[in-house]
Amino acid sequence: MQELFSSEEEDSSEIDIVNPDLWGLLKEHLGYYPNHVFRGGPITLFSPYDAFIFNWDDLQNAAAQVPKDEKDKQAREDLKLLLDVISGGSSGDAKLDKYFKARDVCVEQQKVQFDDLWTLFPPGALIYGKPFQGQDQLFIVQDNMVPWPEHDDRPQQLLPWRLKCWTYDWTGEVFRRTSFMLLFEPYDGYRPISALPYFPFEHHPDHDKVKSELVDRGKRFQKLCTAGEGSRLFEYKGDTIFGKKGFSGLIQSDDDDSDTRSKSVWDSIFRSRSEMPLPSAMKSSHIESRVMVDYLSYFQYGPPFARNGVLEPNADTTGCPCSDCHRNEGLTIIYRTHFDTPKAQKQEVWEDEQYMLCPPRVLGYILGDKQWAQLQVSLVKDIPRNDPENAWNSRLRLADNQKTKNLLFDLVRSHSSSTAKNADDADAENRLKVNDFIPGKGYGLVILLYGPPGVGKTSTAETIAIVTRKPLFSISVSDVGTKAKHVESNLSRIFALATSWQAILLIDEADVFLESRGRSPATSTDKNALVSVFLRVLEYYQGIMFLTTNQIAQFDVAIPSRIHVAIQYQSLKPPQMKEIFAGFIKPLADDDLVEDYAEILEWLEEDVYSIGFDGRQIRNIVTTALGLARAELKRGKGKGKLTKVHLKTVINNARAFKADFLVQYDRYISAQEKMIK
Repeated sequence: MQELFSSEEEDSSEIDIVNPDLWGLLKEHLGYYPNHVFRGGPITLFSPYDAFIFNWDDLQNAAAQVPKDEKDKQAREDLKLLLDVISGGSSGDAKLDKYFKARDVCVEQQKVQFDDLWTLFPPGALIYGKPFQGQDQLFIVQDNMVPWPEHDDRPQQLLPWRLKCWTYDWTGEVFRRTSFMLLFEPYDGYRPISALPYFPFEHHPDHDKVKSELVDRGKRFQKLCTAGEGSRLFEYKGDTIFGKKGFSGLIQSDDDDSDTRSKSVWDSIFRSRSEMPLPSAMKSSHIESRVMVDYLSYFQYGPPFARNGVLEPNADTTGCPCSDCHRNEGLTIIYRTHFDTPKAQKQEVWEDEQYMLCPPRVLGYILGDKQWAQLQVSLVKDIPRNDPENAWNSRLRLADNQKTKNLLFDLVRSHSSSTAKNADDADAENRLKVNDFIPGKGYGLVILLYGPPGVGKTSTAETIAIVTRKPLFSISVSDVGTKAKHVESNLSRIFALATSWQAILLIDEADVFLESRGRSPATSTDKNALVSVFLRVLEYYQGIMFLTTNQIAQFDVAIPSRIHVAIQYQSLKPPQMKEIFAGFIKPLADDDLVEDYAEILEWLEEDVYSIGFDGRQIRNIVTTALGLARAELKRGKGKGKLTKVHLKTVINNARAFKADFLVQYDRYISAQEKMIK
């Protein structure tokens, strides 16, 4: 027995089920559906009767089945009558009546109009989309909250329709479901289901192929996320997503200081998530760099939440908390609650669907660009295990060749092994360790590289990082700031992050942290405090640090005692210049981008090496000359190959500038000396 109530004003209807045999039959087929609990007594159902729509074919089959007895016969007849009322054009819900008029044709042609989108997405269904840089991704429908699209204040103006779904993600400690709202913009007429931004995965034309690829990618995602300490460094080449170029945010002004602060990368990196503004429009950038995959550090220091491409996560990922739903076996199946058990989380091998639900991105830090980013799983590559000696010898060219190289490499390797997990190695290291009287001090390795510009100081640190397969965590004074009250906090956090990554920390052009403290009026209190803070924090650093500077004459008297090894770099000798020039030009020649390579080498030997260019100048000369060759090609006047003429043009310019610079520099020094006298 059933009664139908409708309201023309609300354009909706409701049905009371009073026949206990009918609601028993409905419980059998709809009992798993969210918010439909058949405990006893009359049941009230409301349009658009979403549980019926999502299970329409199943209910029609149930109504047509041969009854077991008279009561069952009456229940199935009532069910058939109920289905006829809902679909016969007199349901009391005009939108529902309109849907049923076109339902059969739409199902056959696999098309849908905007008003009927909700009919495609039953709770628990696998949904396909590409929210992150065109990468395949699956979601599971969590809740179809608002079936019919809503209107805003303007007549006939539809609002975007939203669908609540969830997928898997990594928190840095466990794999956990994460909820997202999928957005569908309004459109006119009918649209193919597979042309929607998100659609049921069963409608994908390459379903089996995509499924296999998603399983493989999910396994890679799991491996990247669970990599242990010392194994989170990878290579990356391709597009990535970050909030903006660099890091957002300004150093917060102090109450006693009205000066406007400049931007600081590290203030932004290490600000608490509650202080950080929400990111602006997500931007994509092509990078080629080593990266650290580290979720915990990303959440601690990076953007305020873990986006998935353009999607922002929602806090609510739970279903109905009532005891009936928790005991409902059907609901546990469509919600995949068994994925969340501790046992399932610890299993090395998951179900295929768990792998398929993993996102196409991991979260990490781009070492070359100094920014936190979303990285494509498919582009995060393991670092090739090249022969360290070959890489060491081919990348770094120093005046004394192997002596300095061996010293630095042995020191770094020895310090790195002191963090070994192997008990025997640890015991051996402890026997050779000199402990400071104060716990936590004296465990770092600080190496100073000093000398003129462009002679290989920075390259030394970069090469050591490559050979030892360690992250190179490069910072500058502008990254840290120059106000002592900010520097101490920033440096402490930077050092902690570098230590957790087992990174090589490089502070380039570190002069401002190392300059002598004084009491003269020319020496500011802030400057003295800055050096004091750096020295104090440095004492407790437990990792490997490289400091580079062009001069040491102005160093504070306390600096030498903080330095473990100091390496002096001399100006490049002709043999070094020859190797550096060849290092830049030979790869171009191998790619057939150089004309008369042998003639160029001969000319460099005779006329150029005696000038005394540094490594940075040599790089600039070659890249600028190659730019001239490309410009000629664009004008149709050349082959696009590097020639002696191109190099000669740039070198003559550099030679003239160098000569003029030295003349004017000498004049400046002479004038300063006269003023002192």
